[in-house]
Amino acid sequence: MRILLILIIIISGYSLLKPSSGDSSPNTSNLWGNYSPIVKERIDKAVQEKDCLQLQKEFDAAYKNSNNQRHRTGTSNSKLMNFLDYKMTQLKCYK
Repeated sequence: MRILLILIIIISGYSLLKPSSGDSSPNTSNLWGNYSPIVKERIDKAVQEKDCLQLQKEFDAAYKNSNNQRHRTGTSNSKLMNFLDYKMTQLKCYK
């Protein structure tokens, strides 16, 4: 059940982050506004260090806190989760 919910969240938000033609990175223009700069720094560091375990932890935390984020800001963590999934795929974290 949890896996199905995660897949639905990822699929529903994918179009918001998918790269445009010829571009290799997702659209993150509205991604970071609802998060502390520390969150972005942590994720950027994990991407730079190719730390798949840390990226998965960030994904799990985003999933766990998605409802609270929705109540606080009006939007869930689906964009962040899609971004993390994209980065983990790009870094070949899924084997």
